[in-house]
Amino acid sequence: MNYQVISKQDNCIRRWAGGETAEIFIYPPYASYEERNFTLRVSSATIELEGSPYSDFSGFVRHITPLRGEMHIIHEGHHSARLKPYQVDTFEGSWPTRSYGACIDFNLIHTPDWMGGLAGMKCPGVVGCEISGLTGFFARCDALMLEITAGPDLFREELHCGDFLVVETDGEECSVRLSAPGEPEALAVIVRAGRRPREN
Repeated sequence: MNYQVISKQDNCIRRWAGGETAEIFIYPPYASYEERNFTLRVSSATIELEGSPYSDFSGFVRHITPLRGEMHIIHEGHHSARLKPYQVDTFEGSWPTRSYGACIDFNLIHTPDWMGGLAGMKCPGVVGCEISGLTGFFARCDALMLEITAGPDLFREELHCGDFLVVETDGEECSVRLSAPGEPEALAVIVRAGRRPREN
């Protein structure tokens, strides 16, 4: 097991037609958004212009949820969804997509040979990490305390709002306990990603 903390200040910021996107995490580390050679990418976007087309991510699967505000996301020729904070929509990256409603969203994009998902979480609580894969924790408040247990080892980290901690495991059991002061509606977004089992 190993983990890393990515500060909000280290996010890569890009402007797009409808607002601004912060790249929070990309895997593997040498991968490039522009070259589309990544396996997994986590980002958050501020949507300022309604109805702007989403970028083409053909060959990828996308998961999206609003962190603040609500969104009506429309996939032309497929389905549409009205999402409140922490409700998740999953779709193919090649689908022509637009959304309506000013909001801040949170995105997970991965290749089809991986499985992934997003979920909002209130604290305190305990999350079991993927046995072989990545489990991420995106802080939605300050002073979010994480206790990472891997076998006999215990690690403690404190995140501020917008920070991201990702745990990578390869067959070992690992869990993370989250706690924070106050009672916000949701204190963290949990990101799960693992390799899809091969079919015989």
